[in-house]
Amino acid sequence: MLLTLDRDVYYGNPVPVRYDLVFQMEGIQPMFVFSAPEALVRIISPDAPKIQTLKQNFAELGEFAKSDDNLGFGAIFSKCEPLLPIDGYLTWKAAVPPEIIVRDTTDWAPALQLAATLDVLTSAARVAGAQLNSKNLQQLVMYYLLCHPDMNGFRLNVTISPNVRHWIEEHRTHVEPIARDAMIAVYRHMWPDYFREDEESCLHSFRVWDNGNGDGLAMDVPGQTCGLFVDGMDIVKGPGWHLDSHNVDSPIKQLSLIAGLAAITRQVRESQLAVL
Repeated sequence: MLLTLDRDVYYGNPVPVRYDLVFQMEGIQPMFVFSAPEALVRIISPDAPKIQTLKQNFAELGEFAKSDDNLGFGAIFSKCEPLLPIDGYLTWKAAVPPEIIVRDTTDWAPALQLAATLDVLTSAARVAGAQLNSKNLQQLVMYYLLCHPDMNGFRLNVTISPNVRHWIEEHRTHVEPIARDAMIAVYRHMWPDYFREDEESCLHSFRVWDNGNGDGLAMDVPGQTCGLFVDGMDIVKGPGWHLDSHNVDSPIKQLSLIAGLAAITRQVRESQLAVL
């Protein structure tokens, strides 16, 4: 079932939007915004095996909240004004936690709560289902996150629809600053000390680029070949794109990469909504 859904998004077959995950800045505060059908809330159980496994792996997660106003580990997502103009869809937003690494002190709990909650929400949305909607809005991307306490334990895979691929190809000059600014904003917010010794050198570690021929997509964050990239065969032959990650070993890196893609996705969705 999940493979079929992924394949449909990849090939551009009709998949009514199950969720949107977008990135935005509210002043100096980076935010993730998640929209999905109300049915999503109903199927999530705080006792679900996935949630229990995450809690066993990361004791600092705490309880998974599910109320009229909050959702996620540490109640990190709060209900907000709807993002999608579709009846029955709800929207929550979560602030990226600040300064989880300060000199020699690290508090991973807030970052883990955000990453693990996104894992739960995107997983649940795959099975929650979605009805045809009056706006004919389709799923843009599918995220497959991992949150696990081992080496490379925060890798992610993403399936990008042909709509998003074409938008990226047609807006090359905009894609790089949109995605790069989002990645830097998240990384800087969570680890400001990283930039303080040699900011110019640090900023060079954030890249959004193609394969040198004007096609494909790769996104890099600090770390040894740490990033997200399009599978080579997809660059030429794929209707959509499959993106794989490499050496994503912390929630900071995972959330920064997600922010870059979610910033692009926001632009794609807003361009669609503008003509409705």
